[in-house]
Amino acid sequence: MKAIQMTELRLNRFAERILVVGSGCALVGTVAALNDSVRGRLVSVLTGDALTELTMAGARLQRVVRTITEAVGYHGTEHASLALFALAALVLLVLMLRT
Repeated sequence: MKAIQMTELRLNRFAERILVVGSGCALVGTVAALNDSVRGRLVSVLTGDALTELTMAGARLQRVVRTITEAVGYHGTEHASLALFALAALVLLVLMLRT
């Protein structure tokens, strides 16, 4: 009885992973079909130029983080309670996405 439950649990986890991968591929495929820049980046990643794409993504992420920190530093003193609420919401979002 317990062995059957474990087998079903493994099959459910495997099916869940297949659904997640399939959904991600469907989403990326749809966006690539609609947007030329995404299509170009996807092709460059698939043809082996992933390091350049990773470097470009890192640079974009660095700009976003710098912009956010500047905005928080500028508005943080005026709206401290709103900044704390936003930080708590971000932490909760990350925790929800992890589980």
